[in-house]
Amino acid sequence: MLRLSWIPPPPTKFSPQPHLAAKEEHIMKISCNPEKDIKLSNNPNGSRLATVSITLDNSFVVRGLSVMNGSKGIFVNMPNVSYTDQNGDKKYVDTAFPTTKEMRDEISNVVIGAYSTLMKQLRANANSNTADNTQDFNAPSFDEPER
Repeated sequence: MLRLSWIPPPPTKFSPQPHLAAKEEHIMKISCNPEKDIKLSNNPNGSRLATVSITLDNSFVVRGLSVMNGSKGIFVNMPNVSYTDQNGDKKYVDTAFPTTKEMRDEISNVVIGAYSTLMKQLRANANSNTADNTQDFNAPSFDEPER
């Protein structure tokens, strides 16, 4: 009878750690800071509303996600590159993408939540600036004709 034995290599910095293997499930933290990670589009008539970066577990950054305005509402587009196929048609391929629906949904929820927060902050700032300007400068309202 032939017996084969395998001796594992010594652990490295990137080897699975025994104390991590004991955990049943690792929940990945996905973060997106509205002030730092979202760049609004300069084209108000385009379908791209913003370009976004996310951070995974405070250790890995993915740049180039897009918040898009489609016919069915707002959605998140993964980072992609374009190329021209054999027929001369422009095609797009995602360069980073989730492999499960659950992860895609979680990324979408975080990104759209951060985008919504940023838009609320901008609206609140615009409203407070308008109110401040009206009080400071006694600007005429649009309902009253200028005298």
